[in-house]
Amino acid sequence: MGSKQLDDVGVNEYTPELRWGHTMNAAGEWVVVFGGHRRRGSLNDIALLDTRAVEWVRPHVTGTPPPPRGNHAAVVVASRLWVFGGDAPATGLLPQQVYSATLPHDGLLTGTTVAWECPQVSGEPPPLEPPRTRTREPQPTAAW
Repeated sequence: MGSKQLDDVGVNEYTPELRWGHTMNAAGEWVVVFGGHRRRGSLNDIALLDTRAVEWVRPHVTGTPPPPRGNHAAVVVASRLWVFGGDAPATGLLPQQVYSATLPHDGLLTGTTVAWECPQVSGEPPPLEPPRTRTREPQPTAAW
């Protein structure tokens, strides 16, 4: 990683917003962060972390990105980010559509373009289920 330390990530002119419920995936020599929740709603942005320069990069985006979301699933396969499901505070669970973004694959991040699309998918999606509330298992009590 050169002379930069991990603590130096995000000190350049672009730093992604604070968020939770986002996804983070490895794609070659960079890390892809997508979406998530924040205090003022949800996000649908992509941020790239160049792991060689230890620097955040905001790509140029084309196409129509998915609606803002958090708590979704995402994976990178063959230089494409695939996003599915999730929720948004204002609308609850989102429609079960698949979105795909072409990621740069040449290792050069400066001036990169990410192209979104919503491909036609055949077949039935997995059943829609709301998030579950976890309950604590009862703990055994000792009888004296």
